Amino acid sequence: MDEERLLAASPQLFATVRLKTLEGFWDWENRPYLEQPYNDRAKDIVVEKSTQDGLTTLALARAIHGLKYRFRLGSGFFMPSFAEVGDLAKTKLARMTSAAPDLKPVDADRRDVENTRIKRIGSSFLYLRGAHTEAGVRSISVDQVIIDEVNEIDPHIRKMTFDRMGASPYQESIELSRPKLPGVGIDKRFNESDMQWWLVKCDGCRERVCLEKTFPKCVEKNRIVCPACGKPLDVRKGEWVAEHPDRPVSGYHFSQLINPMTDLVRLMEDWESGDHRDIFHNSRLGLPFLDAKLTTPAETILTQCGPPPVFPLNMEGHPIVSASMGVDVGKKIHVVLRWPEHKKVKNEKGQLEWVSTGKRVRLPLEFDHWEQVYPLIDKYGVYRCVVDLLPEMRNAQKFAEKFPGRVYICSYVDTHKMVPKFTEEDYRVIANRTLSLDKSRDQLMDEPGTLPPRGERKSVVRTFAEHCNNSVKVIKRDKHGSEWQEWIEKGADHFRHADNYASIAGDVQPPRVRRLV
Repeated sequence: MDEERLLAASPQLFATVRLKTLEGFWDWENRPYLEQPYNDRAKDIVVEKSTQDGLTTLALARAIHGLKYRFRLGSGFFMPSFAEVGDLAKTKLARMTSAAPDLKPVDADRRDVENTRIKRIGSSFLYLRGAHTEAGVRSISVDQVIIDEVNEIDPHIRKMTFDRMGASPYQESIELSRPKLPGVGIDKRFNESDMQWWLVKCDGCRERVCLEKTFPKCVEKNRIVCPACGKPLDVRKGEWVAEHPDRPVSGYHFSQLINPMTDLVRLMEDWESGDHRDIFHNSRLGLPFLDAKLTTPAETILTQCGPPPVFPLNMEGHPIVSASMGVDVGKKIHVVLRWPEHKKVKNEKGQLEWVSTGKRVRLPLEFDHWEQVYPLIDKYGVYRCVVDLLPEMRNAQKFAEKFPGRVYICSYVDTHKMVPKFTEEDYRVIANRTLSLDKSRDQLMDEPGTLPPRGERKSVVRTFAEHCNNSVKVIKRDKHGSEWQEWIEKGADHFRHADNYASIAGDVQPPRVRRLV
């Protein structure tokens, strides 16, 4: 059969797999935005979506088509949990295959290989796997990987799923998910794609409108309107337009606004209530959301940059203040020193004296070897240093033993609700992760402080600001509706934790020192 013809037209795709039980779903007149994704010839497709868009069915249909006409190794369909896989097999997939006799196994005697996790489609296999553990990903070879709700899957396991295509000549992928945070997971992948949006043409002013980018102005009296001229819009009169048409990955953004069956009355009630803004953006608009109050913006931090910091020393060259210090390990050893800023002024006797400005100096530093960190303890008069227990437990322990009573190893214990607890016997400190990060974030954003000059694009100070920006606080919910807040990383955040450890160390009162120059 002509493969090019089969791949080129959605009606042909529908006819060849004979999904008669879902005929109503292939309604190109009311859902024209689905036709192009069904026909897309790109090897890699990314879909950033709202809920209830019919896109899981789209992914299954593309998998079935590939299994019937092209794939020989199989297709892997991955979901966050095995329970979700079971539901998918018993509902959507069962409906799609029950009335399609040509999709039954070629060898009737081999039908007994089928179960919830493996389905025979023609002469190949559809593997349905939960991706909550590595075990669900191993031991299969496939031509295609489909990951539904990729945001709920560990990035390491996501990479493992792509490794399953190493022996395939096709190596195709579809990733789809509701977004959560900007620049993370599916939103990052969409931003790296050609970024296609459904633009609706206005018959009045002839403008092409992106509903997601103009919401809520594009909704008036519970109907979709042109934000430029106010005329009603027919969301079916649109087209996919790519922001970056030269990129090889096809990316689509779906929201409930482009679906003519969306109940706009209920949608606007949810919006105007102001409750659960994150859920509304993620599930209704298919957009990432991050509350500004729960972030540490890099540009805000960089406004604290000033001249190179001066560490105050007396006439004998000894520190007149004591610093706190935090250490976190990534590819490099990240250090943050903090001390009260001082400046020289003349006292009543005409003597120069160091006087506190009321600000806090932060000095971020990077090192390749632990031996480079040791001299900082005496150079900056560090009275208390806190270092992360992991990933280099042996080096952390060695550091603590070299400076007993001054260096402590930290473990985050969320059940510990009190102030950080130091133990002298083993040089350990336990701290509540969320509470301590809350405190150091408030110190960073609300208390007056100074940083060294921001320097070039890849300077340590800019890296410090980026790491702080990558640590964000999100609202978590369990299946019972209980909510709590938790700090997560959307990129490298080692300096953020180094600053937090310096804050924990700073909870101890430093010794008094002479302030004469």
